[in-house]
Amino acid sequence: LYRALRAGQRALALDLDDAPGRAALLALYAGCDAVLDGRPVGWLDARGLGERALARQNPTASWLTLSSFGSS
Repeated sequence: LYRALRAGQRALALDLDDAPGRAALLALYAGCDAVLDGRPVGWLDARGLGERALARQNPTASWLTLSSFGSS
């Protein structure tokens, strides 16, 4: 069942504290339908990679944030 549900999915590891990793993520934003953000609140924003950066690259993509401990 696990393999059937995950068919066609791919994984990628990027170093978002490094300029090439950030550039790669911004390029991926351009073609995505949705983003699932599981980092601590503000982590991506602090690196210039948050929802505003996505909106510049791809204004039609959906953004979902999941936080284990809330937003504060």
